[in-house]
Amino acid sequence: MLERVVCARGWVQRVRDRGATKTLRKEGEKDNGEWGDNEMVRIHAVSRYKEGRKTLGPSTLPLNSFKMVAVLVTGANRGIGLGLVRQLVKEPSVDIVIATARDVGKAVDLKAIDSPKLHLLKLEIVDEKSIAVAEKKFAGIVGDNGLDILINNAGIFNKARLNEQFSKDLVMEQLEVNTVAPLMITNKFYGLLKKAADKKGSAQVANISSMAGSIDFAPVMASHPTPTAIYAMSKTALNMLTVKLSLEWKQDNIRATCFCPGWVKTDMGGDNAMLTLDESTVPLTKLILSLTEDHNGKYFRYDGEKIAW
Repeated sequence: MLERVVCARGWVQRVRDRGATKTLRKEGEKDNGEWGDNEMVRIHAVSRYKEGRKTLGPSTLPLNSFKMVAVLVTGANRGIGLGLVRQLVKEPSVDIVIATARDVGKAVDLKAIDSPKLHLLKLEIVDEKSIAVAEKKFAGIVGDNGLDILINNAGIFNKARLNEQFSKDLVMEQLEVNTVAPLMITNKFYGLLKKAADKKGSAQVANISSMAGSIDFAPVMASHPTPTAIYAMSKTALNMLTVKLSLEWKQDNIRATCFCPGWVKTDMGGDNAMLTLDESTVPLTKLILSLTEDHNGKYFRYDGEKIAW
């Protein structure tokens, strides 16, 4: 039976099942709109509280509970990461967005985002001490709710042709930032991911990879004017990390999926890229927030198309 009910502070929500919530019907209320397809639809923002403190914003939640949803995005000061944060703070299903940058003070575009959901954290992704400090600060923000979605986005693109001379340092930097750092961050945040999974049924690791990481796609990339070999190596290794996480953490209900955001007009993608930032990050955000067990250990484009390994 459809029923309109009142939540905290008099705001209104509609639910599909009378038994789905313990809040009470507001006297004299009448429904004045369509129910739609969602199990729960907010008419207005629902103010929710944990131990007397206001949480950060509204969310459209599963039918049977109020579950604070927290998302962490690395490398959020520019490019894909910045675009994801801009979209995430608009999402009603997300309560807290924690965005990291190596130098928060210089992250002008990130700091310009006006949302009560947004927290900024300093994180040097290749520094284990910095990762540990960020994990503690994150835990202080979300408490027992844990981390619902970890988006490993931070990355670099070092260019080198295999028939030219280049340094070992160039290669190691590429691997350290694009592969080792996501591994170390994900490992450090395991406890917070598991907290969310234990409390809410699942948690998600979303690794931002690239079509360049697809071995099947390598012949196509070989004709690309930009040299991508060591970058592609780092993303292929990230894809393997994704698969290993999906297998080893499956029993903990922590899923892992990797994504190609497309060729996007960013500092990394350049002005000749095919997609604007919004054209990539709007559908990519929706996809990440809609992931289920069916997506675990798989590889997708920003628009949901599956990619061959």
